Amino acid sequence: MVSRRDDFGPRPTSTVDLPEPHGWAGQMALTTHQVVSGLRPPSQLARFVAPPVYESMVRRRATTDRRHLAPVRPTRVRAVVTSEPRDGVVDASVVLFDGHRAQAVAMRMTGVDGRWLVTELQIVE
Repeated sequence: MVSRRDDFGPRPTSTVDLPEPHGWAGQMALTTHQVVSGLRPPSQLARFVAPPVYESMVRRRATTDRRHLAPVRPTRVRAVVTSEPRDGVVDASVVLFDGHRAQAVAMRMTGVDGRWLVTELQIVE
């Protein structure tokens, strides 16, 4: 039996076969914020973000670690807006709030191998 070359690469996954995107996006934005802030190790997100996104978070965290930071206040998800430009792809905008300041997170999530994978991420402070 001969396998096709495509059998070994990432497989696109339909939105209906993935976790609910609204809640997943909010949790991912919050977790990403915690990684960049130094509260969680980046390795906790490695499975859920594309390699370029992971590398960007690690670089941003290294910069954050060098600055003197004020004590961290608990951050909450304030709002999540999602859109589905095509099956298996969701764009999400998330607003995080720590009681004093808001932060926006924009991301593109793509269904790959039965899970959401963040393929684009922008954090606006």
